[in-house]
Amino acid sequence: MGVLRRCALTAVVLAFACGPQSAPPPSVTPPTREGRARVVERDGRAVLGNGQVEVEVDPRTGAVDFTLRGRRWLTGAASTASLSGLQELSSLTLPRHQLAAPREVHDEHGTGLELTVLHSGDGEVQLEQRFTAYDGHPWVFVQTRLRSTAPVRSNHLGVLVVEGAGEARLPPGPEPRLLDVPFDNDEWVRFDARALDEGPVSGTSFELAALYEASSGEGLVLGSVTHDTWKTGLRYDATPGGPVHLELYGGAAVPDVPGLLGPTRGKDGTHDLEPHGALEGTEVDSPRVVLVAAADVRDALVAFGEANARVAPRRQWTGPVPFGWMSWGAFGLQVTEAKVNAVADALVSTLVPEGFADHGVATVNIDAGLTGDPRALVAALHARGLRAGTYRAPFTLFLDGSDPHALDAQAGHTGYTYAQLVLRDARGTPLRRHGAFVLDSTHPGGRALIDAQVDEVNALGHDFLKLDFVSDGALEGAHFDPQVRTGLQAYQAAMRRISERLRPDIFVSLSIAPLFPHQFAHARRLSCDVIGQLNDELAPAAPHYGSTEYALNALTFGHWMHGTLYDFTDADAVALTRFAPSGTELPEEWARTRVLAAAISGSMLLDSTDLSSSEGLARARRLLTPPEVTALVRRRVVFRPLELAPRLVQARVPGYDEVQTGSGASRLFMLDEGDAVVLAAFNLDAAQPWSSSVPLSRLGLDDGRSHAVTDLWTRRALAPVTGQLDFPLAPGRAELWRLAR
Repeated sequence: MGVLRRCALTAVVLAFACGPQSAPPPSVTPPTREGRARVVERDGRAVLGNGQVEVEVDPRTGAVDFTLRGRRWLTGAASTASLSGLQELSSLTLPRHQLAAPREVHDEHGTGLELTVLHSGDGEVQLEQRFTAYDGHPWVFVQTRLRSTAPVRSNHLGVLVVEGAGEARLPPGPEPRLLDVPFDNDEWVRFDARALDEGPVSGTSFELAALYEASSGEGLVLGSVTHDTWKTGLRYDATPGGPVHLELYGGAAVPDVPGLLGPTRGKDGTHDLEPHGALEGTEVDSPRVVLVAAADVRDALVAFGEANARVAPRRQWTGPVPFGWMSWGAFGLQVTEAKVNAVADALVSTLVPEGFADHGVATVNIDAGLTGDPRALVAALHARGLRAGTYRAPFTLFLDGSDPHALDAQAGHTGYTYAQLVLRDARGTPLRRHGAFVLDSTHPGGRALIDAQVDEVNALGHDFLKLDFVSDGALEGAHFDPQVRTGLQAYQAAMRRISERLRPDIFVSLSIAPLFPHQFAHARRLSCDVIGQLNDELAPAAPHYGSTEYALNALTFGHWMHGTLYDFTDADAVALTRFAPSGTELPEEWARTRVLAAAISGSMLLDSTDLSSSEGLARARRLLTPPEVTALVRRRVVFRPLELAPRLVQARVPGYDEVQTGSGASRLFMLDEGDAVVLAAFNLDAAQPWSSSVPLSRLGLDDGRSHAVTDLWTRRALAPVTGQLDFPLAPGRAELWRLAR
């Protein structure tokens, strides 16, 4: 194996004009002893690799192939760009492909090599690809740059485009899947593991996607690690037995689709009402993306999270794990000082002494709808030794929609009217979502409104802050600040401003929020609101709230966020008797299942029950204080799913003809504790019992030995098991077992 010729390595640009070496090198680059990244020549191609990953660039055609962990995942990949007023560019159709000398890089990912390819034609506009592999790491990074001698505009850069003769290849096996990830956790969207062998599938995943074979678990994750400018999308199209084509690109602005279509009710886009903003200059960079493969796609997802955390470290929390109570499920918008004080008394007198706390500390979080004096209420909570939480929606203006002059009112003490502060489309029409107006956070008055909210939270002495409807801050529109060209630029700047202005001892959780950027909060809601219904098939009782099964769908495919992007993955507050906004009564069995689902999610544990009622407090004592369950929460651990191709779920919602269908949740989750394995099992069917046999080897245990089993809810020792764990579960039942090694 020869390295690239000395003249090539020392030249500014390498064109491979003199052809490959005469002796054909081996077809696979052997790993170096140190696993260092290097560039070699093979059959006329430049190959960047480190023994775990390889990027092959053909200088004759510009096509790029990607091999990770010995498997060729992508072939014939290209980069593309859409230019305002010009035709689209593709690295495959431009006639010249020049390779620059490899450049050594040292950054947050380590030491590596960057290989640059410049694609050009007779015009002034060029496409540049940059590939980077790092010493000893199983990932490879890609970025596209649009270059021109005169300024150009683009709102769409394809970083990896695999179409035509190119294709994405999955491992062999009976269950090929593509994981479609929603942009945010609004509108009760689902993660969807699309079956690639059951019919044509197409769609757009956001920020990342995974290609994997569910029975073996082997998979590839590809997605963005920069989230300051572009919304990243991955468009895919596949037919059974045919090629899988995809485009990973910057510039995703996908509007919602009316009606209930597919797994996400047609609202799984970015919710944008305007096209993605365009960037302008002589150099325009795409988002930087990463590819990482693993024998277990769950490991690849964690590695993707870790790669993002290297670029933007997560916001860490050193205080107590948030145990406590939240008002929304108990009282909805009918929250008073008297109600909150009654709940606080129940917490302090009963639940905290019985273990529903961390270091004896619990939180009372007052959601929307409080009437009364918040300062007096915060003081009363602090006097009881409780932490006090509050709610804000910094980018959303809930003005009176029936008042035609609502926008003419003065916006607080900003000196502006609301009409001057709203985000507008290109025609000057105010943008609206959720029945509300959207604030332009780049306007001086918009920033002043946000600052006033943050200052109020600080001054009132709050210890916990839920930020809601924050996806509105990332909408595309005609921003006041001309330097802000995209919705994500506006969102990034506003969230940084909020984060820096808040007191550092305030715990921050995001709801209805984009998955990225992540570094401005300690927690993010795994899903949209969860009512406590067992599954979405019960939707007629409450068509606008998610179920326990829906929340576990988010955990199945979003478990990797815990400990990488966020210190906590917020599983939403648990309602134990009824969910006030819907009025739905909950069987205790379902409430117990809901508590266990939250406890395994790497979550804080907040209740949302009227604890001033004898029934509510009695049920809370039974369901919120089992010592082994609360200990899991205090340890901040997250469980992994065992089922990577869960069954489809269906639900018919009143008022619509469509049946909502999508990937369900895994029914089995595990936690490896070293000396033991904890298994959580859920029967999410309200009518039918479920029984299963789990081979102990699937849990990483020796199936030839006997293993002691403990029921963690009751702390009872069960019969030891050998070979496999057999169990029946009644309808709606969940169990939590520890199996000793």
